Amino acid sequence: MAAGGAGTHGPTYVVGIDGSEPSLAAVRFVSGLARAERADLVLAEVCVPEAEGGPIATPPQAGRRVQLAAPTPDEGLEALAGRERSRLVAVGAPHRYGVGRLKPGGVTERLIARAQRAVLVVGAERADHAVRRVGVAHAMHADDPAPVATAAALARGLDADVEVISVLAPDAVGAPAQHEERVRATLAQIGAAGAAASVVRGHPGPVLARAGDELDLLVVGSAATAAPGRIALGDVVRRVVAHARCPVLVVPRPAEA
Repeated sequence: MAAGGAGTHGPTYVVGIDGSEPSLAAVRFVSGLARAERADLVLAEVCVPEAEGGPIATPPQAGRRVQLAAPTPDEGLEALAGRERSRLVAVGAPHRYGVGRLKPGGVTERLIARAQRAVLVVGAERADHAVRRVGVAHAMHADDPAPVATAAALARGLDADVEVISVLAPDAVGAPAQHEERVRATLAQIGAAGAAASVVRGHPGPVLARAGDELDLLVVGSAATAAPGRIALGDVVRRVVAHARCPVLVVPRPAEA
């Protein structure tokens, strides 16, 4: 990930908390990332108008806690992440909407649409796994190396293996070997030539979501329609965030120079 953050030793990570088990799982997972990268961890409780509730529990000694008021949780989280110059903002995501954890119009979807930084979506199911395998979808569009570069940097910091997955559509022209050459060229460009790489023929959303069964973290890029520095939820990204069992990090399109 690009350098940034207001922390003394490293980057800053913001985690939204609301007292739910998924948000506590997100705190636990991001705490591990923060320790590995010597990052400041900011726990953000967003108070919205007319909301009711008591004190919100968080794991002890997890990070600095901030309480702020905002019209909606996504607005509050993104505003705080901007002030903190956070490298990412993380939220917990419950699997309770039948088809997945990305509720149409919900906080996670609105945060991804609003964010100007990476968004990490953590479900309670795999949050306590040590990060040993970081997977990444090879650029869903050829001019965006950010997801692979982000995954490689995270894997180095966590002493984890990185696996690059390139999905070849069933009707795509060209042999898998040709596409693997493109993947290898991207890896060489970012100094990660030794990473594992594979080309899988199929539909990207289901293939990548299934890959999450064997990974501890999956990194994906924005849909190509996003503005520079922003995230757009195309069908593939939406499917992966909704159905992957491991935490998913969605990386914005590169900002314009």
